[in-house]
Amino acid sequence: MLGRLYFNNGGKSKWMITLIQTAGFPLMYPFIFFFSPSKTQPENHHVAGKPSWTTLVILYTTLGTFFATDCMLYTFGLNFLPVSTYSLICASQLAFNAFFSYFLNGQKFTPYIANSLVLLSFSSTLLVFQSDEEQTGKISRSKYIIGFVCTVAASAGYGLMLSITQLAFQKILKSTSYKVVFDMIVYQNMVASVGILMGLFASGEWKDIDGEMRSFESGTVSYIMNLVWTAVAWQVFSVGCIGLIFEVSSLFSNVITTLGIPIVPVLAVVFFHEKMNGVKVISMLLAIWGFISYIYQHYIDDSKEKAKARLVNHDRHVRLLYLPVSTYSLICASQLGFNAVFAFFLNQQKLTPYIMNSIFILTLSTILLVIQGDSSESIYTSKRRYTFGFVCTISASAGYALLLSLTQLSYQKIVKDESFRAVLSMIIYQSMVSSFVIVIGIFASGDWKMLRGEMMEFELGEVLYVMILVSKAVSWQIFSIGIMGLTFKVTSLFSNVVSTVGLPIVPILAVVFFHDEMSGVKIVSMVMAVWGFLSYLYQHYLDHTKAESQNRD
Repeated sequence: MLGRLYFNNGGKSKWMITLIQTAGFPLMYPFIFFFSPSKTQPENHHVAGKPSWTTLVILYTTLGTFFATDCMLYTFGLNFLPVSTYSLICASQLAFNAFFSYFLNGQKFTPYIANSLVLLSFSSTLLVFQSDEEQTGKISRSKYIIGFVCTVAASAGYGLMLSITQLAFQKILKSTSYKVVFDMIVYQNMVASVGILMGLFASGEWKDIDGEMRSFESGTVSYIMNLVWTAVAWQVFSVGCIGLIFEVSSLFSNVITTLGIPIVPVLAVVFFHEKMNGVKVISMLLAIWGFISYIYQHYIDDSKEKAKARLVNHDRHVRLLYLPVSTYSLICASQLGFNAVFAFFLNQQKLTPYIMNSIFILTLSTILLVIQGDSSESIYTSKRRYTFGFVCTISASAGYALLLSLTQLSYQKIVKDESFRAVLSMIIYQSMVSSFVIVIGIFASGDWKMLRGEMMEFELGEVLYVMILVSKAVSWQIFSIGIMGLTFKVTSLFSNVVSTVGLPIVPILAVVFFHDEMSGVKIVSMVMAVWGFLSYLYQHYLDHTKAESQNRD
């Protein structure tokens, strides 16, 4: 999409837009040092048959040259084809990759994968026979065919390069350190960038860059930002693509790459006002169906692996230490009842029949969980641990409710600041103090010694370990802004109501993503929690209606 934006706004240099696909490799240098073997590998780790410098130079030079050629072919295709047509042809790379994976990586062909190959091949071939109606006012038929051939050739080359990359990881690099992923990205892109730069100067296009930037329709700043973010996007894409080859396979990496391809034609219609004719619609449907065919095969393989894993190690269950996510989230719904009690004494919250009904129902919904049978928990955790987790969660819910009421009281009696700065100050200083206490606890308990090993043993990999922690920290700050802001603007009870809106959804998500069991008791408890929430919501509606009536009078 960014490449199309470049050409649509007056960009003409094919070498420049190709260079941007590889020139962002310096962004990866910090990761090479972060994942250096001396820091990430255990003492007993060793790499068998470490390749020589000559072998590495040949490998990275070959892949880099291959990559530069492939990027140039993609650029020609993008220049001569609409984004919708271009992206649908790119879907054929999955078929090419499966073909090369069969010969180079020992990929097994199943009926579903074979079906995927046929459908994806048809989806891209169909596009070359479409009418000229969309193209006549823009490019000639010959350029359209050139763009088609270049894009198909680039897709085939990309599929081959992914398979060769997987083969290089398995047969040459032979390392379990994630450093080899960033080495591959940096050196491959470095060689490709040198080759493309030579082409840029040899073609003389470098002389037109300044004029191109000045004549860019969106302005000089937009021109620079387009190139910068295109470079960043390509490096992020490279980390995901090469990382998945390293962790799983080239075919799986390519499947994830093609996941967004059917969406691009729709975005091109919305943002670039391209036409989505009948041929493209049929081609897109074939591409989607081919993709689904492969995904179904992956689902079958994944189900078999999970079945084996459950037989080998049945006590590995996703939970928040002692409780499954579904049970944990439903217990957390009690925080609304606790908050209503504290708000009555600290914030002069009126307890109406509907609010009392809400407190009663939410309390029953959590009590119901602790007296449920052991059918879903006995094989995963002991009754003592389950009860301990329940008590901790109930205590946390009560403490959280008290904290919200005290926060509201602080805004009213101590802070007395009507600007939103008071909210941000509360978040920053409160989090700063709590973080300081928790850090002391980490060092006092000795947990800090295990962090490096924990990251290395993380099942999803070291990068995802870091990304999960970062994403969790960011999401908590967003949550804090919402909670503190609503407490500041309305009341702590209203803030808590909004925070519990998503709780009944979590058990369903836990069943889908974490394979928790949704027993009948949990379903009844969830329904009670929803009913208690609706009871409070109705009281809020009554108060709002009454206030509006008084204002009109």
